[in-house]
Amino acid sequence: MKDKLKKIYFMVERFFLGFKRKKDVLFVARNELTFDYTYIIYKHLTGDERLRVWFCLVSPKNFLDYAQIKKKFKLRTIAYEIARKLKWDLVMLPDHGPYFRDDCPKIYVNHGISSGKSKKGEHYIYSDRARGNDGRILYEKIFLTSNTLKEQVREHYPDFHECIAVVGSLCADEMMEVDRMAVRRDKLAGLGLSPEKKTAFIASSWGPHCLIQSEGERLIEEVNKLREEYNIILSIHLHNFHVESHYKGLDMKVLLGKLRKDNVCVLEPKQSTHLLLPFSDILLTDMTSLSLYYPLLKRPVVFYDNRDVKYALSGLVPELREISFSVDDVSGLSSKFRKAEEEFDPAVMEEFSKKVFSFQGQAWERVSEEIHEILGLDHPVEGSTVSSHEATVLL
Repeated sequence: MKDKLKKIYFMVERFFLGFKRKKDVLFVARNELTFDYTYIIYKHLTGDERLRVWFCLVSPKNFLDYAQIKKKFKLRTIAYEIARKLKWDLVMLPDHGPYFRDDCPKIYVNHGISSGKSKKGEHYIYSDRARGNDGRILYEKIFLTSNTLKEQVREHYPDFHECIAVVGSLCADEMMEVDRMAVRRDKLAGLGLSPEKKTAFIASSWGPHCLIQSEGERLIEEVNKLREEYNIILSIHLHNFHVESHYKGLDMKVLLGKLRKDNVCVLEPKQSTHLLLPFSDILLTDMTSLSLYYPLLKRPVVFYDNRDVKYALSGLVPELREISFSVDDVSGLSSKFRKAEEEFDPAVMEEFSKKVFSFQGQAWERVSEEIHEILGLDHPVEGSTVSSHEATVLL
């Protein structure tokens, strides 16, 4: 009886789909981070009258502030329990899962750059999570930011190579547009920072070996001293705040409560961060993929190198570690920053940035071509654009 009802459902569906005049594209997000990486594409596509674009915010409990997203962004939304049963013309996924019908073409857009961080011994993107129960790769396309990363896939994960599409990075292009705007003084003042001081950006990934979990109390002590000399912008991956579902480590609220506030800006975990990188003069970071944007700015990087971190075979963070000023603890940050500035070679960073990002400044053209090809539509002569003022930062 169940199979008979399913057969009837699909017959009715095919009948109604025959009258459909627009293509339906679904964007999926699990939390604020994955929302950012899908919204930047969603915003571009809303200007194409041949499309209906939708958002599925999978589970409200995974968002730190679900109500704010619903209020701030005017989205056409659909509940997951309904969306997973429908026939979409395209599903855009920034993460592996949740489940959608096998007959829906899918693009994996990734929630960051392929850093090479390993999870249970596997590269996250090319793990079993990218395959269905039958072993088939789930995606028509997997977006990557550079030809270098594609060649690494050819070498280490050859069965994925044919579905790789090198599109550059919309986030990187947007960041560089911000960097060309003469707004540094106003932006720093708006963050409660001094326009007269240099600014250090500190970015931590998540998990037991990341910067904030490994150096916690010592990092806070160093920031409290460093703030006399630098503005501090502190960005902590939102998984550090989800102790129930991720790493049961330090209590971030308690730890951050020990920070002195003058000349220190702690970004909310629901905030996007790449658009704030241009307002800093130096970066202290770990294996987070956010660090891979910084070489575009040709400024010094201090890399926190925890040797317990295991990297997968494909990724560029290990190479960034080698060309940065590498440290294994954060004591004496002021002197380490000075050494990093003295030894810094902008030409090396510029060359490395080309390995991270191909087609710089052309990402939307590349993304749009791939999407419209799968949809069977002509590529628009002029795609809509998102200015830096319409950016995805959830402020």
